[in-house]
Amino acid sequence: MGEVDHSALYPEHGLTQSELMRSADVAMYEAKRTHSTICLYHSDSDDNSRDRLSLIGDLRAALDEDQLVLHFQFTQDFRSGRIQGLEALVRWNHPTRGLVFPDDFIPMAERVGLIMPLTRVVLRKALEELVRLDATGHRLTMSVNISHLDLLDETLPGYIETLLAHYDLQPQRLTLEVTESSLGEEPERARTRIEALRRLGVRISIDDFGVGYSSMSKLLELPIDELKIDKTFVFALENDVRARAVIGSTIELGRALNVTVVAEGIETFSNHQLLRSLGADVAQGYYIARPKCSEELDEYLAVMSTRP
Repeated sequence: MGEVDHSALYPEHGLTQSELMRSADVAMYEAKRTHSTICLYHSDSDDNSRDRLSLIGDLRAALDEDQLVLHFQFTQDFRSGRIQGLEALVRWNHPTRGLVFPDDFIPMAERVGLIMPLTRVVLRKALEELVRLDATGHRLTMSVNISHLDLLDETLPGYIETLLAHYDLQPQRLTLEVTESSLGEEPERARTRIEALRRLGVRISIDDFGVGYSSMSKLLELPIDELKIDKTFVFALENDVRARAVIGSTIELGRALNVTVVAEGIETFSNHQLLRSLGADVAQGYYIARPKCSEELDEYLAVMSTRP
């Protein structure tokens, strides 16, 4: 998108300079959301309250002041029962609001153009954690979620290549998770970026599989390594035969494509056993362990390593 003209008028949209600037900011965010080049402030689109605009400013500061932290959720190999990897989950340690979860700031970051620098912070911190765990004798893989906007960033593969070289990590230890629905937004550019990332050796996972209604022919064209069954199907597994059918079909599709199938959202022993019997490859969810901060990982991994 080219240069955006975002405007507010005196006195309709504000009587002071600060009020007019705020209204112009709202117009700018609306222009980005609708991919418009010209946008005039309108109260109907003003979902950016003073509090929200303040939070946007706080998020910019958070990126500069290292306020983002990672928690990690374990993935477990169904066959061996061993912990094989981690998924990085970003949190915002806000100075006054406390710990802010991603649903409360990731959509905002996407809307105001902060998602790409945020993703780069998460990638850097995730790989730093891999290096730290390596030094303690725990060699794991790491998964990181990326936005559909990250898939459109032509500089992302180069940035990841530089990070991997800096930390001396094998690229196959990093998995990038993209949602199934995000592949429908500018699919050719997304495919080009996925192919560039795969050439680096980085693994690609389709997250929330089963809810994005993507074209199967398009999916077959993508060089992917992993399918993650959406947790809504896992939650319904024991009480809904349709959910079980979707999961069984996804596992068969994974076998046909020679890709790993991950079941996320496992919270009970019975679900864990059912998914294991159906042939899923990797388990993830509260039944394995709740997400943990870096300081808690070593203790948990030490306990898990002593189990038979």
